[in-house]
Amino acid sequence: MNTRLACHLAALACVLVTPSLQAANLSIPEAKADEAARSVAAMLVAGRGVVASHQKLINDPDKGDKGFTPDYVAEQMSEAFAKSTGTRPEGITDPDVKAAVMATLDASKKAIANNQSRINQPGKAFKGFIPAVYGRVTGNILKGESGVEIKQTTFEPRNSYNTPDAYELGILKRFAETKPSVGTGEKVGTSYRYLQPIYIQEACLQCHGDPKGEKDIAGKTKEGYKLGDLRGAISVTLPVR
Repeated sequence: MNTRLACHLAALACVLVTPSLQAANLSIPEAKADEAARSVAAMLVAGRGVVASHQKLINDPDKGDKGFTPDYVAEQMSEAFAKSTGTRPEGITDPDVKAAVMATLDASKKAIANNQSRINQPGKAFKGFIPAVYGRVTGNILKGESGVEIKQTTFEPRNSYNTPDAYELGILKRFAETKPSVGTGEKVGTSYRYLQPIYIQEACLQCHGDPKGEKDIAGKTKEGYKLGDLRGAISVTLPVR
């Protein structure tokens, strides 16, 4: 009986551990890298949008449990992803692209799960769980579990995590000059690097608009951006094979 139980537990351990090991070794074929990078960026944009559109709920001091759960957020993200790409995450047919997208969605769910006490804190209005924070937490989880890096980089980062490296800075300067509607990517060394421009939308102005120099709700200094200005880019770095 003990032997059978030991075997059963060992098998269960393999089931539980193997996916994490596979995720940590995520590597995309070069031919699929552009599609995968664009899809990862689309998923992050979807998550940022969900967090942005639920700020009133998140910051409601009169509510405790807000129902802003990992599963709820994942469903909202999947719907937004489908609107922008034409396919829900689970409907992606290419296994490599799907693996990258699902890893991003899983990291997003963990980011939401890790912040439940913060989101559901009663008696407090502004929680500080804004799209940029969601993106940073998700990015940290995703990098640790899959090797995929996502970053919300900009000329004027509010967090050093988002400071552009030399490659990103060059692309940001190009975006500032050309104002493209789509992103750009290429293989750099053993990675595929992709940047998708982010432009200021109406919802961004509350924290990033005028009057320039004034403090926003988070206590950060407003940059004075106008509607349609380039705010930065979603930067994706994928290991390729």
